[in-house]
Amino acid sequence: MTSRHPQRTSRFAFFVVALAAAAASLAGCSGDSEAGPESSRPESTSTAPTSEIVPTTAVTLPPTTELPLLASFPTPKDAGAAVYAAWTGSDRAVAGSLGLALPAELDKLFATPPLPAAKNRGCDSGEFGTASCFFGNGQGGVNVTLEPSASGGWSVSAIDPFT
Repeated sequence: MTSRHPQRTSRFAFFVVALAAAAASLAGCSGDSEAGPESSRPESTSTAPTSEIVPTTAVTLPPTTELPLLASFPTPKDAGAAVYAAWTGSDRAVAGSLGLALPAELDKLFATPPLPAAKNRGCDSGEFGTASCFFGNGQGGVNVTLEPSASGGWSVSAIDPFT
């Protein structure tokens, strides 16, 4: 059977070996401590190598800075429609699992609930290297900024709701 956590297994094995070594050295210390004056044998020293027990420390790895993979859409209109559908459907979990935008951007979007009369007002074509979509929401709205993705489509780069 293979372990799913090789570090945990090796730490456990080290702990078992260290515990056995400690028990063996303590067993050598337990003896008749009431050896009185009648014991005339000389004190002996051991020349056997000893194992030094080295405490283990947990290694803390730095947090990864890798960004989540964002969804890419063929057109800005498609990207805007996907974000709008998730927002008006109050489906933050699906928006996150689909990678519609970075988590912080989705948090901003879903912190502003859509009103019943919310409207997707459309997106521009992105002919100047970026694209914008606008969702009307009562007296306010949501600006969605899109940028070209590495795969050649469009991905959400910013979401700015306002009231």
